[in-house]
This record gives sequence, C-alpha cells and structure tokens, in this order.
Amino acid sequence: MTAQDPASGAKFRAKEAGAPLLAACGLTALAGWVDAQVVLRGGEILPVYMTGNSAKLAESLASGALAKAWPLAAVILAFLASSTLAARLARGGDGGRPAPALLLVGGMLVLAILLGLGAHEGRWPLGVLLAVAAAMGAVNQVLQGDPGVTFITGALVRTARALAAGEVLRAGRNLLRWASLLAGAAASALIDPVAGAYALVLPAGATLLAGAFLALRPSVNPAQKEHAA
Repeated sequence: MTAQDPASGAKFRAKEAGAPLLAACGLTALAGWVDAQVVLRGGEILPVYMTGNSAKLAESLASGALAKAWPLAAVILAFLASSTLAARLARGGDGGRPAPALLLVGGMLVLAILLGLGAHEGRWPLGVLLAVAAAMGAVNQVLQGDPGVTFITGALVRTARALAAGEVLRAGRNLLRWASLLAGAAASALIDPVAGAYALVLPAGATLLAGAFLALRPSVNPAQKEHAA
C-alpha cells in the first residue's frame, strides 16, 4: 500500500468539491428555468416546489373543494414517485450514478414538451404539470448526498448560518446556488417570447446530453482515483 501525498490529496478533494458545486448550480439553474415557465403559463399548481402544493392541498381538502384537491395530490404523487425512482437508479458507487437520473429528467421534460404542444392559450394542462413535476422530483436525486437542488430556502438558511459564523466562502457557495436559480429563471423568461411551447427544449436537451455522456464515460475505480491524486 503506497502512502498518498497530503498535498496531492488536498488538490484532489478540492477538485471533487468544486465539481459537485458546479453541477448543483447547473441543476438549480435548470429548476429556475422550469419554474419561470410554470409562472409564465399561469398555473396555480407548482410542479417544482411541493411545499406550496401541500398547503394548497390542505386548504382544498378543508374547504371540500375536491376538484382542486386531486390535481394537487396527483402532482405531489408524481414528484414523489419520480424522485423515488431516480434515487433508486442513482444508487451505487461512492458518489452515486447521476446518469440514469439525468436521463429520467430529460425524458420527462421531453414528454412535457410533447404534451404541451397545442395547449390552449399557452396554458399547461395537467399532463404537462405531471411530467414537469416528475422531472423536478428526479432532478433532486442526481447528486446523491445533496439536500436537493430545488430547495433554495435551505440554501439561504445555510448562507445565513455561514455568515453568522464568519465563513464567507461557504456563504458565497450557497449564494451562488441562489443566483443560479435566478439566472435560470431570467434566461427562461427572456427566451420565452421566441421559444414559446419549445422553451423546455434547451434544459431537456442539456440533461439528456449530460446523462448520455456520463453513461458512456468509462468508470474510474477508487484505486485509479487515488493513483491519479
């Protein structure tokens, strides 16, 4: 067994820490892109964030408005089911297997595009919302060990804790995730007048390409990683 150079090990760990941050920011920007499309399509159901849907579901059930309750319950179930499937597919290896989850995200976004074609006045029908919710459930499982790329409230809470502790670098990393959501949503809103019903093509294509690249990339075992470090 060979001893590992501490300096080389530190460099390798820095690279490993940087890659997940960039990946998380990219996935968060994707969530922001999709979220902006939901707002632009005038939907009251939020296929990205389940907290608001859960509150609306409780309100609908309490008031006996079952016609409003069941679509909300369906979106929450789609999110949960897809997230569970993606988590199952992503299991394995030290850092998980992101390729299957990415392909699931891309596939669900493609399905959303197809279901949204010809939608009345650009508003998304329930089928599109279910597909988008499934995509967003899966996107939170791409990075195993991450609390969830769409949980921006958590990122702001962690930023506040880091600032309170004087950890500026850690605070900056969390703020970068928030900024990624903002950038993704802004870009989506800007391109929407041109792309229209095809505004989800870019995030769908990006996730499918990333998933295919990772699936086809030769795997590197831990011994090779240690030797490279």
